[in-house]
Amino acid sequence: MKKDKNGLEDIRVKERDNMSRQMVINRITKEADKIAIEYNKTKDPDLKDQWFKLLKQIPQEPSDYQSSRT
Repeated sequence: MKKDKNGLEDIRVKERDNMSRQMVINRITKEADKIAIEYNKTKDPDLKDQWFKLLKQIPQEPSDYQSSRT
């Protein structure tokens, strides 16, 4: 029984982590979209740099998720 309970807790932690990761990705995506729209209007190279820096902030996939996909 303990194994099942711990397994369930692990699943809940992973789901919570995935949800918070997705929230960060959504926030970055919205901000990147705004910067891209402004860049397309102005062609300001500083906005382009800002956009790339913002995309580097996107959290990477957890290693156990990557290995399960291959």
